[in-house]
Amino acid sequence: MTGWRLSSWHSWFGRSGIGFRFDHLFVSAPHAERVLACDYHQEAREAGLADHAVMTLRLDLPSTPGEQGEAPATGVG
Repeated sequence: MTGWRLSSWHSWFGRSGIGFRFDHLFVSAPHAERVLACDYHQEAREAGLADHAVMTLRLDLPSTPGEQGEAPATGVG
């Protein structure tokens, strides 16, 4: 499965300016249907802070008790 909508998105650019998709994210089959977005963010690369674009993945996952502001159970008691 590919999550890329635009074939022009690249994670790395050579000195010639030609872009390549070197960076990838993999998800299991059960998680594939939960992918909301997968994006490259060029700002850090363009600012010279990195030679590759930052990549993010957003998934639609069920919330956990910790996300609701509750402390997770420690098992100590």
